[in-house]
Amino acid sequence: MMKSPTKLQQILQRLIVAVKDARDLVTYMEDVGLEPHTSEIQRRLEDHDTMPPPACLARLDKIKHVRGYTKLVDLLDRQHSLNQLFQDSWYAFSSRKTIMGAEGRKVVTSTRNYVLESMQLLSLVWRQLRTAATSSVTKTGSMRNLHIMKRTEQFHSLLMAYDINVRNMSVVLEGYDDDAATFGPLKIHHGNDMERYTTPHSLHGPSRHGDSNSIHHVELKKNLSVIEKAVNANQKEKLARVFRTTTAVRRGLSAAELKRAIAEVLAEDNESRSLLIKYVSLVKPDESDDVDMNAGETDPVVNDVEKDDHLDRSDLIEVEIYLSLLVISKLFKAQLGRESQALTDAVRVRSAQFNRRSLDIFASRALTYYAYAHERFGNNYAGIRPVLLAAHRTACLRSDEIGQSTLLNLLLRNYLHENLYDQAFKLVSKTTFPEAVSNNQFVRYLYYVGKIHAVQLDYTDSYTKLMQSIRKAPQNTAVGFRRTVHKLAIIVQLLMGEVPERSIFNQDEFQVALEPYLKLTNAVRLGNLEDFTTVLTHHAETFKTDKTYTLILRLRHNVIKTGLRKINTSYSKIRFTDICAKLALDTPQNAEFVVAKVGDR
Repeated sequence: MMKSPTKLQQILQRLIVAVKDARDLVTYMEDVGLEPHTSEIQRRLEDHDTMPPPACLARLDKIKHVRGYTKLVDLLDRQHSLNQLFQDSWYAFSSRKTIMGAEGRKVVTSTRNYVLESMQLLSLVWRQLRTAATSSVTKTGSMRNLHIMKRTEQFHSLLMAYDINVRNMSVVLEGYDDDAATFGPLKIHHGNDMERYTTPHSLHGPSRHGDSNSIHHVELKKNLSVIEKAVNANQKEKLARVFRTTTAVRRGLSAAELKRAIAEVLAEDNESRSLLIKYVSLVKPDESDDVDMNAGETDPVVNDVEKDDHLDRSDLIEVEIYLSLLVISKLFKAQLGRESQALTDAVRVRSAQFNRRSLDIFASRALTYYAYAHERFGNNYAGIRPVLLAAHRTACLRSDEIGQSTLLNLLLRNYLHENLYDQAFKLVSKTTFPEAVSNNQFVRYLYYVGKIHAVQLDYTDSYTKLMQSIRKAPQNTAVGFRRTVHKLAIIVQLLMGEVPERSIFNQDEFQVALEPYLKLTNAVRLGNLEDFTTVLTHHAETFKTDKTYTLILRLRHNVIKTGLRKINTSYSKIRFTDICAKLALDTPQNAEFVVAKVGDR
């Protein structure tokens, strides 16, 4: 049975067809006398011929033996855009470059080159053809040329249908530079004729700014620009776009780049500027920060176009808090606990001085970091509860829904960490969660509420909430969160007298973590108290770490009840001493007490 093509192979096959259509249209236009076949198109076609797509496609099949190939294909198959496709493949292997091997890196490089060359060729052909056809129609107005113009428009529609990135005319294709081990994007700017291509210096060797031309610096500049435009236009809903790429920026931006960005963006009289520079200077440079750029080496795919990577000054508090969040993440990564607590507290106070709806999403992130810093590095996690309660009250008064959802989850996490389930239940019962604001926050809320219901013996509602949380959680990410929810859901399902499906335990990302819970499920299903006690003793530390130990202790009665039902179906009369032996109870008196509580059905 032939395996279906991957997402990457499908895109390449579409590009092959698109290039063929471009060649046919160029030939047709030459035949009718419009002569669009300029030297630039000729050069592009010749360059494209030197990198045949079949070789690029076939190379994908040659590296199946390379460790990490399956993960690479899975990553590519999940994506719906070329940008995410290349970006995820790079981030998946940038930390451990050798996982793909030399052949794997050649795949990424050759595929990137083919896609960029194809996109440039298609855009160039379209621009030249439209210019020639428009000029001809303007001069002659003949029906033949009108037909040619219509044919050109049809080609344009066909081209835009190949990929959503082409339709939007705003795509960053991530390219892997095998020598420099860095990325360089090709930007297709939105315009009337798809006419402008710009390429950062990261594909042309070092510039005067050194490593500041990385893709992460470009993304940071783009994010700051989005913040400026959204705040000035009073369109706070666009600010959520910033955090879609913040994870990549946060992980890839070096401390030196971040320090330079703070110095460029924030004014010298800004009270936070010196503080942020002070803290980011404490972060030691990683090995990944020192990239050896080979001078003089260029990428054959891109044009030599200059790009100014200087960041503009900004006096917006939103930009200031956003840069502060990046510094905090660097402190977290460097395990600087005391500094993390101090900076998160300062950023929290700073953001609380302003009452701006455009600041809400940044302030909520600052409070999340504040709570996380005290939970991870502090020794008085319960002491921040009054601060969170006051912030939640302020968010309610200001109709700050993202702040309400974030703070409600932070409070529930704080209560559950201290085992204050009654107070957590009162908080849930007296508040309303704005579930339409953030799916991620709503998923966390469902998990916390499900855990509260489980402790309070309301297993049906608990299981409902937990399953909703699993269904709404992102399926391609958040593996740790989904694993935690599944652990609790398994225990709750057993407490309800049901047996979880075996498929839950067979999932690759859960198989190892759920192994103790699989053994526990088998013991409960068979009604074997001895096996149950063995599993409980052997994996006690695991269950305590997962904070499911107290719930698992409740399963003892379920195990005994299951064993009694099996005995009831096999015997019409049996002595308590035999029951004691079969159920592995301590004494016959315990067997008598258990039987008295369980009625025959």
